[in-house]
Amino acid sequence: MSIDVTTIYKLTSLYMLSNVDFPLSASHMIEFFTDGGYTNYFSAQVVINELVESKLIRGEVVSHTTYYELTDSGRATLQVCVKDIPTAIRAEADAYLAKNRFRFCNESGILATYYQNGEDYVVHLQIREGDLMLLEMNLNVSSKEEASYMCDHWQEKCTDLYAHMMRSLLS
Repeated sequence: MSIDVTTIYKLTSLYMLSNVDFPLSASHMIEFFTDGGYTNYFSAQVVINELVESKLIRGEVVSHTTYYELTDSGRATLQVCVKDIPTAIRAEADAYLAKNRFRFCNESGILATYYQNGEDYVVHLQIREGDLMLLEMNLNVSSKEEASYMCDHWQEKCTDLYAHMMRSLLS
């Protein structure tokens, strides 16, 4: 029995999520499908949306990016249907995840959000490594622009700031 390509894309997305210990963003999954020449951005986005609608994956928005993880239903579906994903596609997904694991882990473990607190804004910054929280802090700022700027630059600055804090605290 042959299955349609959209089903293969859905199963491949579930497969990818099952093979990492952190959530993946839509862009991480879409990049695999578009760079691999499987499909275009819009079709890959539809696949992700349909997986969410069918409750096989769930998403959480963090810093303007939605990160996805498997639900129990998604895991059960994959167990039954993993054999329907062509071996070559599974191998390419494995290679893609191995090649990009460090980048994806960093992107999903470095989080920045903000919210209004009275007249001020609170910027909430985190660095995680898997389930381990390495750093978490809240900073009060006076404007939405400052809060947004800090969140937008946390990804590129966090490593240096973390290293500086550790050196300062341990010296």
